[in-house]
Amino acid sequence: MTRKAQIFLDELDSSSLEVVLVPSGDAECAMRGGMIRTVQSVNAEWYRKFCAEHESNRKDRLRWSKFKTKVKRQDTRRALRELIAGKCESHYAKDLANFIRRWEFEEWQLSAA
Repeated sequence: MTRKAQIFLDELDSSSLEVVLVPSGDAECAMRGGMIRTVQSVNAEWYRKFCAEHESNRKDRLRWSKFKTKVKRQDTRRALRELIAGKCESHYAKDLANFIRRWEFEEWQLSAA
């Protein structure tokens, strides 16, 4: 698990969600300076899945098409470093350890198929 935690930490450090503004494709809107948001880069796949498993109960959930999450990037980094050090004491590290086990099992199943 230590090896996978290091891989996850490296992926987390090298990828993040980045959204940029680009001119609108609608000529009328673009003439008025209209811009739209578009994704330039995304978080690592495992991090998106981990966030999806820890959905927030915030009231504005229906207002936005993306999910809200209780996961915080810095806490995830801290927990991964804890797992890399061979410890699993915090609640966050325990959740991540369980997630990594499931992830590795799913990878094993895919490779065996």
